[in-house]
Amino acid sequence: LFLFFAVAHPELGHEGVRSPIYQSGYSLEARRDALAADLDDAWEVLAEPVQTVMRAAGAEQPYERLKELTRGRRLDAAGYQALLERLELSAEARAALAQLTPAAYTGCAEELARAALADGRHRDSALSAIALEEMSARAVVAAGVQGDAFANAVMERACEGLAVGLANMVHLFNPDLIILGGGVSEGLTQLNLLPTIRQGIHDRLMSELHKAFDLVPSVLGDNSGLLGAAAAAWEGSEL
Repeated sequence: LFLFFAVAHPELGHEGVRSPIYQSGYSLEARRDALAADLDDAWEVLAEPVQTVMRAAGAEQPYERLKELTRGRRLDAAGYQALLERLELSAEARAALAQLTPAAYTGCAEELARAALADGRHRDSALSAIALEEMSARAVVAAGVQGDAFANAVMERACEGLAVGLANMVHLFNPDLIILGGGVSEGLTQLNLLPTIRQGIHDRLMSELHKAFDLVPSVLGDNSGLLGAAAAAWEGSEL
């Protein structure tokens, strides 16, 4: 998610420019082929959007249904397509989910919107005028700010998923501060969804002590990591 990015990105950037490898004129680059291979070996990550689409369509016990079909099994591309065929989905929703890959799945807000719109529902929503391949979280937020009921419903479901993920992170790290960054952090504030996310986290925590954290939006949005790393590098330089 976006937890600790405001700290992690500057720290990594700072340490990077101070490293002997950087000082010697060499650089490190991510092996994109290895990253792509790892993603292509983890099709089970798509269980999240599948479950979300099933729940949005009113399917009974989507979590239990997916658990029955996937627990203890690894999925590849063919296995994922076979899974979709076994689920109670409309033809439109199945077709939309069939287009997903682990590398292309970058979040749930836009995928929720795509799946529901592809299913022929919510034609009165402003989002229905946007081409499915151009759907983005920013577009969903913008429509929600304008009062679009469907967009707001999508964001509420996205916030539920965010609360689940952040609750897990709180149990692991017990932070004092959680900063939500990225392109939609301003939208979360405009839609007044931070209290909803905070309450969703609190409802899933094991003790009262875990609840002693602040949840705030990043004031720098997508640029927080980049600007933080640049500032840390500048402060550590001799310029």
